[in-house]
Formats: sequence, C-alpha cells, structure tokens
Amino acid sequence: MRSISRLIFSLCWLFGSISSLWAQPSFPEGRPGVDSMLNYILHHSYEDVEALSDELWPDRADCEAVFGPVFGEKAYRFQRKVRRKTQMVIRPRGEDQTSYLIWETDSVGLAEYSGDAPAFPGGYREIGHYLRAGYPIYRFKFVKPGEHRGAVYDVLVYVNGRWKMIHRPWMITVE
Repeated sequence: MRSISRLIFSLCWLFGSISSLWAQPSFPEGRPGVDSMLNYILHHSYEDVEALSDELWPDRADCEAVFGPVFGEKAYRFQRKVRRKTQMVIRPRGEDQTSYLIWETDSVGLAEYSGDAPAFPGGYREIGHYLRAGYPIYRFKFVKPGEHRGAVYDVLVYVNGRWKMIHRPWMITVE
C-alpha cells in the first residue's frame, strides 16, 4: 500500500512539474499588460508565441461580455470562422521589427472620435456603440525602430480576468 501511495505522489508531482511548463504567462490588466505581452512576444520562441496566440482566442462569454449578447454572439461566430481558416500567430513580420506602437480607446473615445480612436480602422466607429463601458481596447503594430509601418493587430481586450484578441470586429456585418 505504501508503494502505491509513493507512486501516486510521484505521478502527481511529475504531472504538476510538466503542466507548469505548458502554463501560459499571465499579463496584468491595462497598458502595462499590453507592454508586457508585446515584450514577451518579441523575446520568446515562435513556439511560445504560437501557444500564447492560441490562448488569446475568445470564447462566447468573452465576446458577449465585451459587446453585449447580440453583437457578442456575432463576434463569437466571426472569431470561430476566422480561427478555422487561419493559424494566426501574433508576431513581428521581420527580424528587424523590434519595436511596437500601441493605441488605446474605449466606447467613449470611439463615440467622440477622440484620443487614439483615429488610429483604429473606421469600422470601429460603426460598431463602437456595441462596445460596453469599462473595456478599453488596444491596437498594436510591430515596427522597425523609428518607423510607423509594420505588422498591425487589433483588437486586444482584457476580459474575464485574461487577455483576448477579438480579431477585427469591425468586419462583422451588422444587420
């Protein structure tokens, strides 16, 4: 009986050690979290970044929390469709893209077209009223230092205690 207990303990310890290797990093909420995540992406392996990118896909609850039940359901279906068609890995498009730019807005900024809102695609103005208060959204671009052109991604949002990438919600058809 004692050897079985040791075996179970050893397996639990081993599984805990292995699963911690697969655990994704966590990033704080807000702009510091975006900075931390983008630095992680710039300085980690393709495999690590690919795993992180997989974790950023939203589920139905994430989309509905950010956009409400009606538009959130549409956003979720769109994300599912995009995910089936692509293996999106969030990363620079060249080794020389070692810097990044970040823009932040929210429902008020989109409605008033103020702050960083003009840096977002125009479609955000059309869907901005669906964005619930309390959810800042972030657009970012990997660039060569000192340049403004590069690999652009939108939109990161901190929802349900974690970061999610709701890919280009402005492309969703609103009926």
